[in-house]
Amino acid sequence: MRENWDKEKQLVKRDFDLLIEKGNLGFYNSCEITTIFLYDSTIKKAKNFYTIVVFEEREKSISNEKPFITNKPINIDKQYRLGIIRYQRTIEELEKDFIVLLGENEWAYDESDLIIGNLKPLPKQFIPKDGTEIVPLNSVLKNNFYNGSYVLEFFDQEKQELRDVLESDKLLGKICKCVTELLPIDLLYIRDRIGNIIFQFPSMMFTLDTQPLSSWEGMETQIAWHPFFNDLDKMDKISIQTSSHLDNNIMGFHQLDQINHNSNELHTGNSNDMNDTIIFNKENGLILSCSSASFMKDIHISGYISSAFQEPRIIKLFDKDDNLVKNIEIPIVYSTGGDKPYKMDYSDWISNRIYENEKKRLERDLIFVQYGKKTNDRNKALEDLRTLIERHGEDGIYLWDPYLSYRDILDTIYYYEVAGVPMRAINSYRKQKNLNDKKEISKDKETYGTWVENQIKNFELSSNHLGIDFELRCQHDQYGWPFHDRFIIFPLKDRRPRAWSLGTSINSFGKEHHILQEVGNAKMILDAFMELWKELQDPECLVWRSK
Repeated sequence: MRENWDKEKQLVKRDFDLLIEKGNLGFYNSCEITTIFLYDSTIKKAKNFYTIVVFEEREKSISNEKPFITNKPINIDKQYRLGIIRYQRTIEELEKDFIVLLGENEWAYDESDLIIGNLKPLPKQFIPKDGTEIVPLNSVLKNNFYNGSYVLEFFDQEKQELRDVLESDKLLGKICKCVTELLPIDLLYIRDRIGNIIFQFPSMMFTLDTQPLSSWEGMETQIAWHPFFNDLDKMDKISIQTSSHLDNNIMGFHQLDQINHNSNELHTGNSNDMNDTIIFNKENGLILSCSSASFMKDIHISGYISSAFQEPRIIKLFDKDDNLVKNIEIPIVYSTGGDKPYKMDYSDWISNRIYENEKKRLERDLIFVQYGKKTNDRNKALEDLRTLIERHGEDGIYLWDPYLSYRDILDTIYYYEVAGVPMRAINSYRKQKNLNDKKEISKDKETYGTWVENQIKNFELSSNHLGIDFELRCQHDQYGWPFHDRFIIFPLKDRRPRAWSLGTSINSFGKEHHILQEVGNAKMILDAFMELWKELQDPECLVWRSK
């Protein structure tokens, strides 16, 4: 085991030596080190929250300025204060620090001790710039929007030193918010990198511009080389490879092994669709640039005309006594129509088929489903909801619906067969009154108490609650805040949570048109649910607890 570990370290050190060599990725002279740390007042030491080391071509500056980005430590809570420090090292100084980190798992910030986790060094990775798809790691790298960067990452796999922070969404959110206000680093979005140390090696050998050939049978690359890069022998080792893709098919491919100094034509046979271009060094295997791009071939133009004497649309505003308060004038324009009718080509037919298939897949996987377009889909809608619960309910099932009743709960989450899973639900008494009376809401507490008694009675009569761990809390009066949206939330452990917008309340699920769709910000919805859940912990809000 020790022998394998030593070999792994040797490979990482070999990567480091390759990446810092002048003329491979750039001509580095210094490093900028940014460390975000948490000072723990209980142990009187600083813990590494995130550190990034960026290699640069500028010389190390001689400055007496304080390296702290935070003018003073930011108080997070009674235990933690946040600090951010930025300083420089020469390449020689940094190499010594790197060897200590690799061999002894020790790291200091500007000569001060820093607690780090048991970091695992990973082999070099190339991180492309953001293109048609977002590269998550770019949210914690510096200015990776040219050719991309290599990184050597020391990964905190256990995160024991920061476990209490990571387990508190409120604490973590506050820390990350403070960081993003000072630096373009989003550790809430890519929280798996918290506790890590990353070395970033930007590719700086050239700037690249691409455009399609006039025949659309390939592309042209315009390369502006680094002013220090004048080694013709090394240029012979650089190759360009490009391919175009559509529908998971490789529509065209070309590799140019001997490139010209400035401009090169790459004849793939097809550049209509997504084009991936990679420039690499054949001798050492380093990627110098990697990008994806699609080119605009047709522009559909629509025009609008208006007249200075054109009568505007009028919207009248009245007060509560029906007196005219204000006229709002909306200027009107008229469309001139588009240009000549658009003629579909092969890529349009393929794209339309991809869209239709994707729509069917989303419906099959219950990512996006419409109900009640022309018929009552109540039974199908409930079955789909139970299917979602069966697929994702192993760590918990939370319902958030203002009109939720005991019957809705029995019709959905009570169908889950696994015993002991935590189930929570929030409804609203104000909405219940609207649903039942269609009258103005009464403030009489006895009325709310009577409603709770009826809910308890119906719960007790409707099931033996075997294996059920369920609690229903109700938002009413001064407790919590009114809400409208309806969600089912699955707080999956050690994975990102998932949540679906129901589109309507469960009591009308499937009866009229609505859309069941998975939402992309499930963690934020879960956080909002838990925030309201804690606000409703008063006994006056408890409607039913099965356990």
